[in-house]
Amino acid sequence: MKKFLRYADIITLLAASLGLLLQAWIFRGGTDENGLYPAGHPAWILTWILSAAVLIFIWLLTRQVGNNRSYKDNFPPSLLACLGHICAAFAIGQTAIQQMTNGALWLDTLAGIAGLLSAPALLYGAYCRFTGKQPFFICYMLPCVFFALYVFYLGREVGGEPETVRYLVRFFATLALIPACYQIWGFCVGSGERTHCLFWCFLAGYLCIVSVPSGGHGTMYLLLGIWMLTGPCVLKYLPRRKAAVVLPEPEVAAAEATQPEVPVTLEETFPDPSEPQPSAPEQPSEPEPELDPDAIIADILKQIDSRVE
Repeated sequence: MKKFLRYADIITLLAASLGLLLQAWIFRGGTDENGLYPAGHPAWILTWILSAAVLIFIWLLTRQVGNNRSYKDNFPPSLLACLGHICAAFAIGQTAIQQMTNGALWLDTLAGIAGLLSAPALLYGAYCRFTGKQPFFICYMLPCVFFALYVFYLGREVGGEPETVRYLVRFFATLALIPACYQIWGFCVGSGERTHCLFWCFLAGYLCIVSVPSGGHGTMYLLLGIWMLTGPCVLKYLPRRKAAVVLPEPEVAAAEATQPEVPVTLEETFPDPSEPQPSAPEQPSEPEPELDPDAIIADILKQIDSRVE
């Protein structure tokens, strides 16, 4: 599956476009006299078959992608990722203004505040993606908080809907955006996981694009889907860098012993006599033996005895 990794964003985009067309087929046909969409619509069944296949494909594709946690290695400068962040900032900011204006509960106001703070944070993230600079973790923490609050808002909004076809895909898309932002957030603090980041970003991007025709905020989900497909980790196998190996002293000595000898020059072999030469070190003299008077007298007596005889 490694050979498909570099094309993962294009494959996911094509699958999401097909799912979008299937969803548009459902809503294009309209409702019956009871205001309901046809039960067991073939496009609805095909949507879930396609979604299951995409889920399995993304899961298999992101199993072996390397374990490098460096932000600079995983998020190099990218104009496309910068534009994706700008799209996300616009989508979240517009939705936050609508919630602040039309919301009647404190939850709407709280989600709106989180969205208004997320928009400039993502704009700063766009600048960092363009320059390759590592952003502050708050750039992705605020969107993560916004989507977590927006899930509760969405649950209250669609709680009275009679059919799951109207909201289920975008509900799943909002849920997938939370761990996707969380995983990118992890790289900003040095604890990211490439496998989890790529999986959640591609899954969230697919679900966001598929959910465009299903109800309100279609533009927001389209822009968020573009953000997810253009902003994940670099699409190649990226293992962790190995640290420099320090050899112990015996191995260092062995390595120095294997180094080639430096050739001796002619000047070193025959030095210039005009230059002062270092004197040879003096050799220690052997100590003179001590004289033993008894031994000398005994030797003289032996010589006298030999002559007398």
